[in-house]
Amino acid sequence: MERIKEFFFSLVLLFLNHVVTHIPCWYLRKPFYLLAGMRIGKGSRILMNTIVQGPRSIVIGSHSYINGHCLLDGRGGLTIGDNVNVSNFSKLISGSHDMKSPTFDFRGGEVLIEDYCWIGTGAMVLDNSRLRRCSVLGAGSVFKGVSEQSTVYVGVPARAVKKRCFEPHGDLIWRPFFV
Repeated sequence: MERIKEFFFSLVLLFLNHVVTHIPCWYLRKPFYLLAGMRIGKGSRILMNTIVQGPRSIVIGSHSYINGHCLLDGRGGLTIGDNVNVSNFSKLISGSHDMKSPTFDFRGGEVLIEDYCWIGTGAMVLDNSRLRRCSVLGAGSVFKGVSEQSTVYVGVPARAVKKRCFEPHGDLIWRPFFV
């Protein structure tokens, strides 16, 4: 029975990542993500060519945007808050392997992106990480750990470089039909 479940779930991922992600209209893609178990808030979008792993453990708040060619790994738990912008080619990775295991056993660690964060192009957030409210992760940066609120991080590994001074208000509104 377990092998049958694995086979079925593999088919679901194959369909999501090789068919659904290429549908050029969000309103046609969204129902498939919801059927796969993702929870997606009002006004949020996942753009084309985004790869999804562990969809049942992915929660996306309202008015958040996952731009094209991203990787959303929910195997260890992935929560994205409200009004978050995840730029193109970024990776949110909640699963890894145990280096001490001779068979590299899987280990998951939740990734939490709080409200009003911005993840720059090509950035990576690794397992067991939390970007706190209003944080920014610069393009190409690799982050692991817990950020300070309203702080900009850049580099590999990402380091805090300055505070982000503003009080967010309103929702991100961008409603493309064909992306």
